[in-house]
Order: sequence, then structure tokens, then C-alpha cells
Amino acid sequence: MMARGKVGKMVNLSQRPRFQHWVLWIVTGVSVLLVPVAFIAGWLADMSQVRPVLTQLSQAQQATMRQAKAIPKEPPSQAPGHIVASWGLSQVVLKWTRVPHASAYVVYRVAGNQSVAEAQKIGQVIQSTHEVEFVDSGVLPGTQYTYWIAAINAAGQGPMTQALSGETYLAPSTIAQRVEQSAVPVQATAWTQGGLGIFAPTQKTYHSLAFAIDGVLYTSLYIPSSDSHSTWLTKHWVSWTLAGLPVHVLKTTHQLTVLPMPLKEKTLVSLVPGSVTTTNVLVWYHQGTWHHQLFTGTVANLPANAVVMNGYGKVIALTNNLGQWMAIPSSTLH
Repeated sequence: MMARGKVGKMVNLSQRPRFQHWVLWIVTGVSVLLVPVAFIAGWLADMSQVRPVLTQLSQAQQATMRQAKAIPKEPPSQAPGHIVASWGLSQVVLKWTRVPHASAYVVYRVAGNQSVAEAQKIGQVIQSTHEVEFVDSGVLPGTQYTYWIAAINAAGQGPMTQALSGETYLAPSTIAQRVEQSAVPVQATAWTQGGLGIFAPTQKTYHSLAFAIDGVLYTSLYIPSSDSHSTWLTKHWVSWTLAGLPVHVLKTTHQLTVLPMPLKEKTLVSLVPGSVTTTNVLVWYHQGTWHHQLFTGTVANLPANAVVMNGYGKVIALTNNLGQWMAIPSSTLH
């Protein structure tokens, strides 16, 4: 009986280690499975941080490729066209049309009419609009300038435009001085004698200024033809003197009187007719003082016997004794 009990006890002891063996295998298997899972989880976590960096690198690479494709291989093949220059007193405004494949434009300038070899770069314009504009504010009044413009891009500079020359406006004070130098005193005396010459003649004297314009003298001192008309009973006549010397009337036009230029007045500056500019100058003499006014467009209430000059110091018109604008076309000067 005791032997059997021992045998049975030995059988129970042999089964216990077998249970522990299977537990070890299970733990080992679970561990083997957990290791790749943990690795994958860590890898995924790393990828969540790396992915934005990779995305940025990819975007940067694509942007670099696009830029490389966008970089032109050759400079612009055309020069800027349709160039227009607006000349002023203290600035010149240049405008031209856009050039294909141009990223910017370079402006060159030289004083006078020298060659492009003497020109200097004065500015660069970056505009993508159809009409490009450049304002040159570094100019002097009454000075001639010549400009060239070229389109550029990353590959270099394209061909230059043809030379564009012009002159800036004169200073208003300079224009007014020219008008003063063209002026000379003029006098007209209207005589009347009645009673078939029995009575002594009466007289009325008018004073004004005449301005030398293209070789003749214009004055707003206008005497109607009726003041020189005579009848069998009354006689009317007018005598003109210029700087104290008698002169005759060439003609009257638009209520202005045209007189010959006296030989002794060779020192007079003779004004030259011109066209209206964007800026003009009004010059007149009143109560012993010269006045001038800078204006654009039209001016209301003009002073009498004024000279209207353009920006280049050329005469556009005169005003009569009523202050009315009287143009001076070249065809009426002689």
C-alpha cells in the first residue's frame, strides 16, 4: 500500500514541470509577437515625424525644378517698342510696351546728343504691366537729353532701343526774361480835325508794348479803321511811333496790330512761334512791373496785352486789349 502511494505521488510530480514548459513557450511566443509590433509602432511614430520633412523636401525639389525650367536660356530678343517721352521742367516720363520674356528694363541716359558709349545707367524698372513707365527726376531745366532702354532677364540684356532725344522745359523766370527782352514801347495817336480844316486838330494818345515775334512786332494796341476815316467835313487819322520813331502799320489781325521791326532795335529778342505744351507760361506787364504765371490747360480772365509762352519759351498766343486769347499762326506773321 505504501509503495503504490509513492508511485502515484511520482506520477503527479512528473506532470507539473510539463505545465511550466508550455507557459514558457506561450510567454516566448507572445514576446516574439510583441517585438515586431513595437518595432512597427515605433517606425510608424518615426514616419509621422519624418513625413513632413520628406514632403517639404519634395516640394522644395519640385520648386527648384520649376525654377530651373523657368530660367530663360537666352536674353530678350526684342527692344522695347512704342516709346513715348513726356518732357517737363524737372522730370522726364518715359513709357514703353512690355517685352516678352523680360523680367526688368534698364534705362540709359546721356546729356546732349552723344553716343550710347557715353551713356550711363540711371535706373532699372521691374514691371509686368503691358505699359511700363519710368520717371527720371534727375534732369535740369532747358537741357537736352538722350535715352536708351533695354530689356533684361536672368540670361542677360537684350537689344537697346533707338536713341530718343528731347529737351526739358525752361524755367518760368527764364521764359519771362525772354519776353521782357522782346518788348518795346509803342504809341498811337488818333487825330481829329473838323470844319474843313478850320479848327485845330484834337488828339488822343494810347500807350502799350509791342512784342517781337518772328521778325515783326505785335501789339494789342488796336485802333479801329473808323479812327482813320475822313469825310468832306471831318478828317480822322492815326500816327504810330515806336521807341520815339514814326512807323507805319503792316496790317491788323484779330484786334492786334502788326508793325515792322525798326532797324535800330537789333538788340530785341525775336520770339519764335510754337505749339501748346503740357506746361505753359503767361507773361504780362502791369503798372510798371512784369508778371508771369505757370499754368496748364486754359486760363480764365486773362490779362490784356499778355504773351502766352510754351514750356520751351516759344510764343503760343497773345491777348488783345480785352484779354481775349489770340493765336499766332505762322501763316499770319508776314
